[in-house]
Amino acid sequence: LGMSHDGQWMDEEESSPLREEEAEEEDEYEGLNHMYCFEGKDYSKDPSSGDQSSFEHLLEEQLAEFQRGTAEGRALRHNAGASLSVALRVPVRKRKPLTEEELALRRKRREETAAKKARMQEDMKKQQQEKKQQKKMAWWASCGYRSLCLQCVDSDEEEDDASSMCSTDSNATDIHYVMGDVTHPHASKGDAVIIHCVDDSGRWGRGGLFTALEVRSDEPRKQYELAGKMKDLDLGNVLLFPIDDKQSRLDGQDQLALIVAQQRDKSNNLSGILLSALDEGLKKIYIAARRSKASVHLPRIGQSTKGFNWYGTERLIRKHLASRGIPTFIYYHNRAARSTPQTVTGTRGDDSNRPGDETQVPGPSAPSHSSGSAELPSFMKGVHVFFYNIPASERKRLSRYLITYDGDEEDIMSAEVTHIVAEVENNIHKQELQDLVLQYTEAVPVQKAWLESCFSKQRQVNIIHFLHPLR
Repeated sequence: LGMSHDGQWMDEEESSPLREEEAEEEDEYEGLNHMYCFEGKDYSKDPSSGDQSSFEHLLEEQLAEFQRGTAEGRALRHNAGASLSVALRVPVRKRKPLTEEELALRRKRREETAAKKARMQEDMKKQQQEKKQQKKMAWWASCGYRSLCLQCVDSDEEEDDASSMCSTDSNATDIHYVMGDVTHPHASKGDAVIIHCVDDSGRWGRGGLFTALEVRSDEPRKQYELAGKMKDLDLGNVLLFPIDDKQSRLDGQDQLALIVAQQRDKSNNLSGILLSALDEGLKKIYIAARRSKASVHLPRIGQSTKGFNWYGTERLIRKHLASRGIPTFIYYHNRAARSTPQTVTGTRGDDSNRPGDETQVPGPSAPSHSSGSAELPSFMKGVHVFFYNIPASERKRLSRYLITYDGDEEDIMSAEVTHIVAEVENNIHKQELQDLVLQYTEAVPVQKAWLESCFSKQRQVNIIHFLHPLR
């Protein structure tokens, strides 16, 4: 309604002076209401001469402190030892230099801490494995399943047998190489253990030794598939069981040892023979064969598999079996017997359907044979070839042509070998090939292109352009 003073209404003429005073006070307050106003004083204007001199004095004192701290008068940014705490007078705790004993003690504590942490992780992993094993054992008990796997080798037993192990580098070998059927061991007396390598899928294979074992006994497929269902096919496991249900010997028992030495992934891709798993399996078989005083009979393990390494496989067999006094026999097929189809019977002397080799099926690349055809040239006569690190399909093709032209393929390295046909992919292959050449000086290491050139030109060509540079 209007302005009042002391409880009385004021006219417009009387209230106008008061309004002007209030407006002036507001303008003055707004003029001092900014960031440079402090305690009613405006610092937004130029500093006074006194303030300027005080600021310069502070800068001089700080510069003097920095120079005393650096001790050489250099700028702070060029001296790594200078610190702002010197100028700002911040108390600094000086570190005492450690002696050699204290440093050694610190290293020892760190190593102990790392070792303790590793032990804790190992114990935790072991506990998890024990819980998993207990759960599996409870499942097996509920299903009435009894594992046929051999137990792990104790360290004490390994130490007891260490004295009986001979050098694996010795030229003299205790392995016996025989021609025959590995499913019918050449053991006149005593027990015999037949070794076969399988994968961890639990699916029984077809052809080769899988079919030959099914003809010999119903147990191999039954026990292997059962172990697969019960998750008892870890790498390195060995299933050992007798196979005398169809055929047997009066003076001994035949047993089959299935070594889980291959892996099959979810895409159904099969790995080659894993030497670490084979090594673990052969250790277990040695203990079992020694206790029962049994001989061991093997096919050429890993033949026609991916990354086939017979040199390493043979060393493991000699290391864990032959050199420790276990009678060890490796079986090869009779090439002459394969040319004539025969029927598998239950007699022990039958060597038909040789397990371990793939069936020779003539294909487009195989040379044809007929009774009315002209006699084939024999320009490869006297050539004995040992294939090293050649893929199975390629080796089969080359060996067909080699035999057709009166050459010969040697399954094992011997003094009769004249040529080593090899593919060198890395330094390991090169070193193994050098060892073979040093051991058998008459054998010449050549590339597979040499054979292909001989076959295409229908004569033996000079090997000078096909030699492997081993040095």
